[in-house]
Amino acid sequence: MRNMFWKAAASAAVVMLTIAAPAQAQHTGTRLGKNIEKPDIPKAMQIMADCTIKRREPLVRSWFNTLPGSVEEDRIFDRELGDLGLCLDDRLLVVDGKTLEVTASMVRGPLALAFARRELRPNPAAPAASKDVPWFTPKLAVLAENAPVDRVMLGLYDFGHCVAVTDWPNARNLVLSAEGSAEQKEAVSALMPALSPCLQNDIELKLTPANLRRALAEPMVHMLASAAGSVTAAR
Repeated sequence: MRNMFWKAAASAAVVMLTIAAPAQAQHTGTRLGKNIEKPDIPKAMQIMADCTIKRREPLVRSWFNTLPGSVEEDRIFDRELGDLGLCLDDRLLVVDGKTLEVTASMVRGPLALAFARRELRPNPAAPAASKDVPWFTPKLAVLAENAPVDRVMLGLYDFGHCVAVTDWPNARNLVLSAEGSAEQKEAVSALMPALSPCLQNDIELKLTPANLRRALAEPMVHMLASAAGSVTAAR
């Protein structure tokens, strides 16, 4: 079943998000100390993700209950874009009215990582439902054939679900580890035996630690939520 998810990718609509910094914001003393540029975007997305989870957890759960690239995801993203932008008003990031071009997929990944880290810290053991099919399988089965959906992202999630089922402890360690840390290196090394069996032979995936985290984070959130019965229906 994994193979089918990699056949095509739906292109998400690009939305221009203009963030105005407060008039009193100063460059001096901030961590980045400059206007937002391409290398700063991951930091900006993580600031947005951490803030949004604290402010709007029901929104995040509803978003995760939609298929990536779907009409339902676009509806949530378009409706909440302005509110998401409020979370970039952060003293660690000066944007000074710059325009940041974002897509739903740019925000969803950091949201999933931040949410997964929060949920995984108190949950070292694999959930009882961890061997179930990926969360999106029933939704995809009833989706109209021509309905938009990001099948590349679903393929990544399918891969991540398989890896998490195969080796939950080290998948958890990787998601919780800091970029470039010794813990990250150890987790990636420990996960190596689980990667090849979960990846289809005709699929090429650049297996960087960042890509692995993205593949693992949202599937692990859904596995925990399914075991707890806490997934909120999309509105």
